[in-house]
Amino acid sequence: ATATVNGESKTLTAVTNGFQLDLGTLTTSQTYKISIPAGVYGYAGHAMNDDINMTINTPAVFDGRYYLYNTDNQKYFSRGGNWGTQACVDEYGIALILSTDENNATSIKMFDSYMNIGFDGFVYTDCQGNDVRYFNISKVEGGYKFLNTNNSKYLATIGGHVVADAVEGDNLVGTSNIWIIEDVNNHLAVLKANDDKQAKA
Repeated sequence: ATATVNGESKTLTAVTNGFQLDLGTLTTSQTYKISIPAGVYGYAGHAMNDDINMTINTPAVFDGRYYLYNTDNQKYFSRGGNWGTQACVDEYGIALILSTDENNATSIKMFDSYMNIGFDGFVYTDCQGNDVRYFNISKVEGGYKFLNTNNSKYLATIGGHVVADAVEGDNLVGTSNIWIIEDVNNHLAVLKANDDKQAKA
């Protein structure tokens, strides 16, 4: 039996109590339209499946652990400032857990404390309940933008602080709302290259 994925035929493999459809390696920001014909699984002469049509939309960034590098001030999302929990930027950064739900809303948690970032002005890194903020991530030239779903404004930097209320053409400076997303291996490679460069200076 076969299914179609974005119009391309894919083999359905029988497994216990159903079937398996291998989509291969998924890519970000992609729509997958899947059609499975009636009668693929069930009991012959009895109940068989009806036509199945579904759409899967992958997020701009897959769930995982990352570092955020700001393209304007060329520093990483980190933590410090007031109470030691205010979001700021520095040369090394702190790993973040990005997780996107079915509504394309992405939460950002600190890797070490597993607490959410939040608030609409200055961002803090130990938020709970109604203070937690979620973001729609979009890929743009030079990196990614994080749009705060609570106020439709951007995650950006102002000075050494991180804010979640930046508006293009208003309080947004340069490309401070464009972030490069580095996975852990790339981040370590960048830090090593910078250390090597400084050692040779």
